[in-house]
Amino acid sequence: MDPNSTKEIMQMIRSLSASTSDSVKSFSFGQWTPSPTKIPANKILRSITSNKPVTETKGYGDASSFLVWFFIIIAIIFFILIYVVSSSEEKRKQELKQQQIKEQQAREQERIARLEELRKQKELEERKRKEALVKTHGYNNGYEYERYVATRLELDGWTHVTITSKSGDFGADIIATNPNGTKCAIQCKMVQGAVGYRAVQEVISGREYYHCSHAIVITTSTFTHQAIDGAKRTGVQLISNYR
Repeated sequence: MDPNSTKEIMQMIRSLSASTSDSVKSFSFGQWTPSPTKIPANKILRSITSNKPVTETKGYGDASSFLVWFFIIIAIIFFILIYVVSSSEEKRKQELKQQQIKEQQAREQERIARLEELRKQKELEERKRKEALVKTHGYNNGYEYERYVATRLELDGWTHVTITSKSGDFGADIIATNPNGTKCAIQCKMVQGAVGYRAVQEVISGREYYHCSHAIVITTSTFTHQAIDGAKRTGVQLISNYR
């Protein structure tokens, strides 16, 4: 072997031994950092025998770490997307449920409004019928006169107007509650002459029997002096010429 070649080989070995490691740039999740890389001995020998420069071997440890972090981030994004989609679906369901409740409430309000309108219409028709009945003075006997009085009371705002039975009325022909909320016993008299004190006595009996607070005698005629005096002493109200 040529001494000069031997000398060059020894210098090369010393040079390679002095720098057994070198740095190469490797990717570590967003930035480049130096990473020591060892040169395999067999590559050194092959370089000596073939007179070719030694090439460095890159390390792949940081690349594996990069892949791990990459898949972790992808998984996080995936779960975030699932959460967002799931939340949006739940919100949509809640909004749909609230919309259905509002529509149901609107339908119920509309139904109540229609019922109220029908009720008012029915009351108006009934009032017109009663007013027509009153205008005709449709009574020819005592019982029809009682119905006439009851109808007029209802038109005047009385409530719970009830006509008692023809027989056994205990002195009250009508039981009704006036607009002030007072329950009254009413005796009706359709007569030609003046009404006497007996009618006052009868309505007092009816007031006690039906547990009323007030007693009233109504007639198409007038009252005698005895009836007027007796009504004052017993708290009975007298209404004459009620036609």
